[in-house]
Amino acid sequence: MQDASITLCMSSLHQQENLFLSKRKRNMWKKVQCKGKEVWAKCNVNNQLILRKGLVEIRYSQSKNAKVYRAKIENIVDPDGDKPQEVGTSGFGSAKTRTQEQQQRARAAAESTIEGLPESAVVCFTDGSCRGNPGLAGVGVYIQYPDGTSHRHSKFLGKATNNIAELTALGDAIDIIASLPAYGSSPLVLFTDSKYAEGVLTKNWKAKANREIIQSIKGKIRKRGNIKIVWIAGHAGILGNEEADTLANQAIEDQ
Repeated sequence: MQDASITLCMSSLHQQENLFLSKRKRNMWKKVQCKGKEVWAKCNVNNQLILRKGLVEIRYSQSKNAKVYRAKIENIVDPDGDKPQEVGTSGFGSAKTRTQEQQQRARAAAESTIEGLPESAVVCFTDGSCRGNPGLAGVGVYIQYPDGTSHRHSKFLGKATNNIAELTALGDAIDIIASLPAYGSSPLVLFTDSKYAEGVLTKNWKAKANREIIQSIKGKIRKRGNIKIVWIAGHAGILGNEEADTLANQAIEDQ
C-alpha cells in the first residue's frame, strides 16, 4: 500500500513538472500586435511580456530560427492586457514614465539608504542638465554636512553632452570636499541619478568616450579614498536630488 502511495505521489510530481515545462515552452512567445501586424513577442511563464529598457523582443514567425527584433512597448498591443515584467532595471521605471507607486518606492529606497549612513558622512547629491545632447549644459551639487549645514554649487559648462555634465558634477563634488580639511577623513557619499556615471566609475563599464574625465575622477577617488557612489532614481521627489537638478538647470538659465 505504501509503495502504491509513493508511486501515485511520484506520478503527480511528474505531471506537475511536465505541466510546468509545457507551460514554459508554450509561453516563451505569445501572439501580439505590433503596428497593426501580427507578431510573436517574448514573455515569461506567467504570459507577461518581458520588457527591457522599454523594448520587447519580437519575431515574425514561431520558427526557432526566426530573426529576433526589438520593438518599443508602446507599439505593442497585448490582447491579454497583462502588465509587462520589467527586467534588468531598478524596478522604479524611468523618470518620464514612472508611476506614482514606482516614485514612492524609489523615494523610500533612497531615504532608507540615506538613513543608514553614518552620522559622520558627508552626503552629496549631484546632477547634470543639458538642453539638447550636446547642448547648453550645467551642473548642480547639493551637499549636506554632518553638522547639519549645507552647501549649494552650480556651474555653467557651455556646450556639452549630458554624460559630461553628470560626470563633471561628481568631480566638482569631490573637489569641494577635498578642499575642506575638516572633512578630510569623513566618509563621502555621492548620490547620482546617472546610470552611466555609476557604471563607468564603479562597475568597470567600458567607456568609448569621455575617457579623460573618467580617468580624472577615478584618480580623485583613489587620492581621497573613503568615497562611495550610489545611484538613485531621478525626479522621484528625493529632496537632495531635486535640489541638485534645480541648481544644474539654474546654471543654464542664468546665462
